[in-house]
Amino acid sequence: TRLSIGLGGLISLFILSTAAASLFGSGLAVTSAADMAIALEPIAGSSATTLIGVGLTAAGLTSAITAPMATGYVVSEIVGRRREDQTLLFRGTALTVLAAGVVAALSGVRPTELILFAQAANGLLLPIIAGVLLMAMNRKELLGAHTNSRTENFLGVCVVLVCLLLGLRLILRTVGIWP
Repeated sequence: TRLSIGLGGLISLFILSTAAASLFGSGLAVTSAADMAIALEPIAGSSATTLIGVGLTAAGLTSAITAPMATGYVVSEIVGRRREDQTLLFRGTALTVLAAGVVAALSGVRPTELILFAQAANGLLLPIIAGVLLMAMNRKELLGAHTNSRTENFLGVCVVLVCLLLGLRLILRTVGIWP
């Protein structure tokens, strides 16, 4: 877990820093994938469009795979199904999420509207989930000797506060109040 989360964080850091350097360094306002390709042209040349297309396709495919699976696991865990019992529930949930995505894609709704809705939902849910996790990490009957120490609780409260502030900022930006 440490290795995969650490590598994932490192890769995300590289992606963000590369995007910031190429997009903001060019001075272009990016409002579409075509704008991203134009900003990437000084680095990638004529391959910029292809690279952006491949990157967006990969991002879409990984989300299309992981979101339904993650939802299937969560629903299975919430209802208390054991691994050997979860097959039908897990698959049904995952297929339902996948079908909802297909319906949304075919409905004609602009993807940016869906993304803004998802951002607002994340802004509401992230601080709540972080708070619930912090409370769970302090339950002795659940974790025994592995409950949080005072230092871990302090850091956990800091994480919850950061999540709360980021969530509030995200919601305010989504409704157009924050610049």
